[in-house]
Amino acid sequence: MLSVIFYLLTAAEGLRILQIVPGFTNSHVLFNYRLADTLRALGHDVSLWTQMEMEMMDSSNNRLPSGVHEHRIDIKFNNKLKTEGLKACLY
Repeated sequence: MLSVIFYLLTAAEGLRILQIVPGFTNSHVLFNYRLADTLRALGHDVSLWTQMEMEMMDSSNNRLPSGVHEHRIDIKFNNKLKTEGLKACLY
């Protein structure tokens, strides 16, 4: 019985995971990058679907984990006050 369980555990494939990241701040993206990195380390195939105004992104802290695919939807705010307000939250 143990040999059957061991075989099933070793023969199992990782899941294909699409992680949707609707955040607009660095902390949202950083958290989800770390989660994706952990899932990838556990053997899963991870893709991220992100949306971010790239001028607001701090790329020094947020690096896409290796082996993780990202599908980015670039967005732009029409309202300048909203953009500036979100930037103020980052600093």
